[in-house]
Amino acid sequence: MVRAVEEILKYLIRHRIAVLALTLMVTVFMGWQAIHVEIRADADSLLPDRDDLVKEFQAYGIPQNEYLVIGVERENLFDLSFLQDLEKALWKLQLIRGVEKLSSPFAQTAFEKRGSFFTLVSSSDSGKAPADEEELALFKKRMTTGELTKGLFISGDGTMFLILLEYGEVQDFTLFMDKIESCLAPLREQGQVYISGNPPFEVSAGKYLARDISIFLSLGIVLILVVYYFGFNSKRSIFLPVLVIICGTVWTIGFMSLMGFAISIVSIVVPPLVLTLGSSYSIHILNSYFRFSPEEGSDKLWITGAVSSVSSTIIMASLTTVVGFLSLLVTSLTQLKEFALSSSFGILSCSVLSLIVLPCALSLMSNPHVHQKTGVREGLISRIINFSSRKIINHRFIIIGIFLIIPVLFLLTYPHIKINTDYATYFPQDDIVIKDMNHLVTKMKGFSELTVVFEGEEENTFLDRDLLDRLNTLELEILRIDDITNTRSFDTFVREAQYATKGTRDFPASKGPILFLSRALNTYRETDPEVEELINGFVNDSYTRYNITFRYYDHETGLALGEDRIPALLEKIQAVLDVYAPEGLSYRILGPRLFFQDLYNQLTKDLAVSTITAFILIFLVSSYTFRSALYGLLSLVPMFAGVLLNFILMVAVNIPLDLTTVMVSCVSIGIGVDDSIHFLLHYRQDGDLRHTMEMTGRPIVLTSLSIVAGLILLLFSTFRPIGYFGILISIALINTTVGCLIFLPCFLSLRETVLGWRKRRGGAGH
Repeated sequence: MVRAVEEILKYLIRHRIAVLALTLMVTVFMGWQAIHVEIRADADSLLPDRDDLVKEFQAYGIPQNEYLVIGVERENLFDLSFLQDLEKALWKLQLIRGVEKLSSPFAQTAFEKRGSFFTLVSSSDSGKAPADEEELALFKKRMTTGELTKGLFISGDGTMFLILLEYGEVQDFTLFMDKIESCLAPLREQGQVYISGNPPFEVSAGKYLARDISIFLSLGIVLILVVYYFGFNSKRSIFLPVLVIICGTVWTIGFMSLMGFAISIVSIVVPPLVLTLGSSYSIHILNSYFRFSPEEGSDKLWITGAVSSVSSTIIMASLTTVVGFLSLLVTSLTQLKEFALSSSFGILSCSVLSLIVLPCALSLMSNPHVHQKTGVREGLISRIINFSSRKIINHRFIIIGIFLIIPVLFLLTYPHIKINTDYATYFPQDDIVIKDMNHLVTKMKGFSELTVVFEGEEENTFLDRDLLDRLNTLELEILRIDDITNTRSFDTFVREAQYATKGTRDFPASKGPILFLSRALNTYRETDPEVEELINGFVNDSYTRYNITFRYYDHETGLALGEDRIPALLEKIQAVLDVYAPEGLSYRILGPRLFFQDLYNQLTKDLAVSTITAFILIFLVSSYTFRSALYGLLSLVPMFAGVLLNFILMVAVNIPLDLTTVMVSCVSIGIGVDDSIHFLLHYRQDGDLRHTMEMTGRPIVLTSLSIVAGLILLLFSTFRPIGYFGILISIALINTTVGCLIFLPCFLSLRETVLGWRKRRGGAGH
């Protein structure tokens, strides 16, 4: 391989101007693509494919539409002037492109007595704001006494109206939210307005992502420049490699745009990751370039020998890194797969550019000065490694003993690792979108919903009075659960019909009122599509399906219930169902937030599968490269220590597993194996362990410093998981560097000791 690379490099250096010009043209093209890359920050893009589940929800009458939640709060909601301004604002909202439906306080269903019977009416007879005091009094009564409105569209204390705005496809959420705010501006002059839902979250996240990526790339380049200067004290060693990795990063973003991938809360780490990892290949080349440079006046083709001497390291390191990243393809999440493909393309681009463009650029310059060569061979890092190499080998048994403690600590701590899929916790908690959401949840006691769907085999199953009575008891028991704030079902209609005619919400003693209600509801189904949709959310027209829908929140904090607490809530609901669910009925619990619960469960599975896959693939590639299973295992030693120590750290400092930290293991393995490959390749060629440590230690330390310098910037991200990712990858890389320069030499020394003992024993036996 080395000879072939050297011949290719000779050809390229002879045509270096053409090579550099072609690189520039490709970079310009990819740069044009890069500026058109989409920023997609919505929470739904983080979820696994859910089309089948959405269709199932819709079949059960559970709406899966996209809603914007608007809360309007003031001391006196029932003021004619304010209500008329509210009506005008709602009318303007309905005219916005993308808005499909609006559920307002003026058009809610209520029961009202007509003679000795009841009828369904709107909360406001006209469907608009009350026109006079008489209509106002009637509107207030219907809104504050009906179970279909109180706690749902008006807060329990009567100071907030809730408005649900259903929207369809929206091309530009920033423009969409600007129009929403323009419509709501007059209401802000009369009270407080709060907005929650995917659109404001996406707008805010988009701003943060654009800000973060500019910081990551600009400051990342500056820090890498500092590392290069510290390592080589040469202008060419600063600017040329940086130009190479900038090209690689531009190619990567351009690739994402061409593939239709977007910059998201997950893939935002791709550009800084490529920028920093790509720098490691240039460091290996520069280290060899300065170490083996001849005197001035020599033919520039000497560069081919210096570069080809580390070409095996760079090629194998980039391939194994890509293998580690591509192990994320076994996960179920689209965002992780896009991350794997994008980062792999970026790594390959940087390695190819380092092997081709950097030597061509260096060949245009004069040979390094003597003091630069001396700095590489006798600098501070080299002296420290030379001094410590003997100490490490002499204490190999103690160090191996420390290594063996790591998996024990991992087994003790891993069961305690936390998982976080709550998108809202990724944002700064002082952001307006978080404040608005928290206030709405606290005021309305939640607006997230779950539904228990019951199914019977025979038509009119749920018109049986005794069965409905048992379901009514079950519903009331669910309502006793602390985090449940409101329940609605067909029995809600039954109780409201009773209240309208009898003045009490006691369950009817006979079947007659229930049959009358069912006939009335069937009539409304045929005449009013909106009422039909409402009724179908509780019971279907054949009365073989029955839904109990309830809202929930965290009663202890007054905020939204975290994803980590939803399993406990489901257990409480299941305990009620086990006792009170009527026999002969099948049932299941469904709800939009359970999509994230599925994600919660999937993260654990994906972590285990992708990590094991990465270890296996790296082992196979390394074993094939070295033609030795033992060397394949030895190449895993630094990653094994680094990955396990990271999990121990996550538990120790309470860092949760989330959509970015789930990638840490595979990324750590992919990055950490570079150092192992470099070390073992040199050791196989040299055969002297101490000399290998002295020759490879400096570039290994410099590459680690370069990568850590770039990735530590992720700590300044607006999004907490990205900061966690940056610190964990940085620590993992430090761990794998320590593992490569301390643990790996100790195992190799132990191997030499065993081989020497066997040789002596064999000689003695002979």
